[in-house]
Amino acid sequence: MDWEQRFIGWYQAGVRGEVPETPAPGIGWNQLDLLNQRIYEKYCDRPIENVLREFNASYSQILAIVEEIPEEEMFAVGRYSWLGENSMVEVILANTANHYRWAKRHIRKWLKAIDEL
Repeated sequence: MDWEQRFIGWYQAGVRGEVPETPAPGIGWNQLDLLNQRIYEKYCDRPIENVLREFNASYSQILAIVEEIPEEEMFAVGRYSWLGENSMVEVILANTANHYRWAKRHIRKWLKAIDEL
């Protein structure tokens, strides 16, 4: 949900004509391990029910945004300066479906390790 919320913030800033600092203020794309560690620390002690509720709400927000973006804007490269050489759909995928796939692999690996204990 954190990455979804990042995208939502970036998108809203772009619509306002602002250029958001991506992926996070003071953190560059070459520091994703650091950012992901901070995200983990932010959420690790929350009850799973809260995390799932927040995830579902965030997912609904993403769907609403995707539905409102015109198709030509979705596939236009560099529509907003913060997109760089990417299209909106590429950034959405990176922060949703591709991220879900990445997380699923890690969760399955973690569950397998627990089963082997």
